[in-house]
Amino acid sequence: MTHSASPMPTALLKLSSDGVSKSVKMSPAVLKLVTDDVPLVEVSATLSKLVKETCKRSELRDELFLMVLRTTRANDDARSAIRAWELTHLTAATVCPSRDFVGFVTEYINECAHADRNSREVRALAVKALNALKKTMKCGMRRHAPITEEIEAIANDRFLSTIVFFLDETFEELPYTAQARSIHWSPYDPVGVVNADP
Repeated sequence: MTHSASPMPTALLKLSSDGVSKSVKMSPAVLKLVTDDVPLVEVSATLSKLVKETCKRSELRDELFLMVLRTTRANDDARSAIRAWELTHLTAATVCPSRDFVGFVTEYINECAHADRNSREVRALAVKALNALKKTMKCGMRRHAPITEEIEAIANDRFLSTIVFFLDETFEELPYTAQARSIHWSPYDPVGVVNADP
């Protein structure tokens, strides 16, 4: 399973027929993000759509990870390899692989992060992807796909902000990381302090 300029004709994993057809449609999108010089806005929009599919069909989470990791293996084009690892970082920050698959993903990314055969920039991106994967595993799978602004914030290592309005008619702007997720939230929950562990 190595990088190829042609999209996959079928799924990499054993999936349902609906999953296979979605996988075949996802493969050219992943390949385009790696092989073409795509602006971050388009990367964010495309990845948001891909993650939305994984939120609808959990069987596609591991398939998406395999597609992305495939683009990092034996990729001889230096610029394409860097884009592949940037995509791996964004995927690891937004998608949580299954418990059965996380060991493989973690081991592969860790190996690439410490392999001398990889360039310094690739190793740095692999470390970034590994740290993002650890946070994602801690937070769990998203219920909703990230919006493009969240993916751009992750790519640029910046915080987002939200405005909290209080009952005494005051408000406060609070920064948060795009990787933070609430485990349970309801608008009817009592107001209190929430410890969000990104």
